[in-house]
Amino acid sequence: MAKTADAGEKQSLQTQKRVADGLLKLMEEHSFQEITVTQICQEAEIARVTFYRLFETKEDVIRFYLHGLLSDFSEEFGPESDSVKALRILFDSFPIPVSVLKMLMQQGLYTVLYSEFQSVIGHFFQVNGIEEMTDQMKRMNSYRINFIASTLLNIFMTWVDNGCRESKEELIEIASRQLRISDADRQG
Repeated sequence: MAKTADAGEKQSLQTQKRVADGLLKLMEEHSFQEITVTQICQEAEIARVTFYRLFETKEDVIRFYLHGLLSDFSEEFGPESDSVKALRILFDSFPIPVSVLKMLMQQGLYTVLYSEFQSVIGHFFQVNGIEEMTDQMKRMNSYRINFIASTLLNIFMTWVDNGCRESKEELIEIASRQLRISDADRQG
């Protein structure tokens, strides 16, 4: 029985990926708002009932796609308490292709992008001793994580808007200054 469930989950995941790929392909030529579920189903070669079994909305398809990219990144690199090292890893291995980032920005999907990005940043920029934090410290940490996530995502978005001219080292420098990481931390 477990083999059947695993096969079903694998098939469902493959179908979800086809739906995401289909939607991204359609977004290359049409605005997200104009794309219908029927068009997505035709592109992915699935029935509408299958779409609604897997997703509630078109935004959920984008969330699924981003979550897959960002989760793989997060699992590969894990939590990092050294802020400079974390920035270096993030800028060296940013998992969202520039073309997709640009398309999501142009299509007005910032909030979907941000919500998935923020969840990974919370895991990636880990605070030492988080288990020992008081409730108030945890609340303050959530503000810190949101600040870091929005700052970094906006740096990526500005970089894309500027034609990706800055080097990774320049982006790390910009992020370090915005996040007020000390020169001593950047040197070490």
